[in-house]
Amino acid sequence: MERMESEATAGEKKRGGDGGATAAIMTAEWMVAIPEDLAHQWYVMSRPAGQRCLVCTGGAITVVHSRGRKPRRFPSALPGGSRAGRSPGRCVLDCIWNETQQTYFVLDALVWKDYSLVDCPTEFRFFWLRSKLAEGRAADSSSTNPCRFVAPPVDECSAAVLRQVYAGEAGYDRDGLLFYHRESLYEAGPNPLVLLWSDSTCSKRFYNYGSTQMAEALEAEPSKAEKWRTAEVEAAHTFKDIVEQLAPAMDTGDGVLAGHAAGGSCVACAAPLPDGSTLSDAQMDAPMMT
Repeated sequence: MERMESEATAGEKKRGGDGGATAAIMTAEWMVAIPEDLAHQWYVMSRPAGQRCLVCTGGAITVVHSRGRKPRRFPSALPGGSRAGRSPGRCVLDCIWNETQQTYFVLDALVWKDYSLVDCPTEFRFFWLRSKLAEGRAADSSSTNPCRFVAPPVDECSAAVLRQVYAGEAGYDRDGLLFYHRESLYEAGPNPLVLLWSDSTCSKRFYNYGSTQMAEALEAEPSKAEKWRTAEVEAAHTFKDIVEQLAPAMDTGDGVLAGHAAGGSCVACAAPLPDGSTLSDAQMDAPMMT
């Protein structure tokens, strides 16, 4: 498969970075408090592991901006992304780059074919993004689309769906769970309506509260103490805590935007997963922090 070539303009070389483009990216806050309406107003997805970036098209070229790195340019099947494409206009997509799979996992869309989506609710953005990526066959690699563009499966949050997303295979390396409020708009910077949670089951990158691993990380980078809120031990919710918040709500099974088949009983935290296995008490109760 053809790989992308790195290229930067003279101005970008002088700045030695993305020129501030990635400041437009919306970031998740750590799940300090479990939303009371989690079962009715939120979506959940497995967050792909990789490099967060902003993918922009226009003028028959695709440019990727990553924090601290020089922009990359290459053709793509996105509107305005290559000379071979028949769709004019420009796109701006919030993505995670997976080097191994040569894939951009598209978390969200800011602009599609000159149509701004930032003031549209999450529910609409997610539906629009998945529909348009499928129409343009952006997930198919070719000489004019050397890197794939794939939207990770996203589901309405329920106890059964959450267990499946948490313990199931996503088809890519995971780095926690992302929760999006269905009415949230796309806003640059931290957004309290986009939440992140993870532990060792759904991420290879985690820290136990009070562990030697966390202490060493804090010694190397003391500034992380505020970000991780290490003084707020009660903020370290377990997976069991989250499922219990969902258990009283009616479990609706599959989400309308789906990508996962939720199975099994949904009320008891120890209910069987679709493959017949169950989550251990240690997995359910261990408080973690990324």
